[in-house]
Amino acid sequence: MMTSVSPARMAVLAALIPATLFVVTYLSAAINGHVAWCLPPAGTCTDITHTGLQPPESFVFRVGMVLVCGILLWVWRLAGVWFSIHAVHDKGRHRARRIMGLGMTASVALLFSELMLQGSEETAWILHSLGASVYFLCAYAAQMLATLESGRLARREPGLVPARSLRWKRWIVGGQTLILLIVIAARLLGIREIGRPAQWIGSYLMLAYYLSFALDWRGRFAAGTWFRASKPPEPD
Repeated sequence: MMTSVSPARMAVLAALIPATLFVVTYLSAAINGHVAWCLPPAGTCTDITHTGLQPPESFVFRVGMVLVCGILLWVWRLAGVWFSIHAVHDKGRHRARRIMGLGMTASVALLFSELMLQGSEETAWILHSLGASVYFLCAYAAQMLATLESGRLARREPGLVPARSLRWKRWIVGGQTLILLIVIAARLLGIREIGRPAQWIGSYLMLAYYLSFALDWRGRFAAGTWFRASKPPEPD
C-alpha cells in the first residue's frame, strides 16, 4: 500500500500522524487522571512516554506507534533513494546510504523502545530508555546529514531543493542542537526538570523536519516508480 502513496504525502504523514497521536493520548491520560493537566512543552507535568502508559490510552499509543515507526522507516528509505538518485559519484551514494541507515536504525530503535512499555510496574525501563536514546541520537544525526546533503544538492542543481525547504531544515537542526546543548548543560548542573519540556520540543522539531522532505518531493514520481527506476542503497 505504501508504494501507491506519493513520497511527499508519506513525508506529511510522518509528521502529522505522531504529532496528532501524542496530543490524543495526552488528553486521554489527563482526562483519566493518569497525568496532570498542563501545556506539556511549557511544563513539567509529564513526558510523551507517560501519556501512553496506562489503559485506555496505552492501546491507542501502542497501535499508533507501530504505524508511525513503519511510516518513518519508509520515509528514510525514500530519503536514501532520493539522495542516491542525485549522487554524481560514489561518495554521494555512500552518504545517501549512511543517511538512510541512520534514519532506519532510529525507526527500529523507536519501535523497540515503545514495545518495552507494559505499564508502570512491568515496563523494562532500562531497555526503553536505551531504545529511546538510540532513536534520538540516530534521528538527529540522520537529519543533520540530510541537511548537509540537501545543501550540496541545492548548490549543484539549483531549484532541485526549494530554498524554504533548506532554510526549514537548517533552522530545525539548529534548534535541535540548541536543545541538546541545553539538556547537557542542565544535567551537568543537576537540573533535571528541563528533560520533559526538552523531550516534547525536540520530538516535535524532529517531526516538523519531515515536512521539508514533502517540499523536496512534491510533484515527484510515486514511490513505487522511484524504486523501479533506481535501486535503493543498502544500509551499512
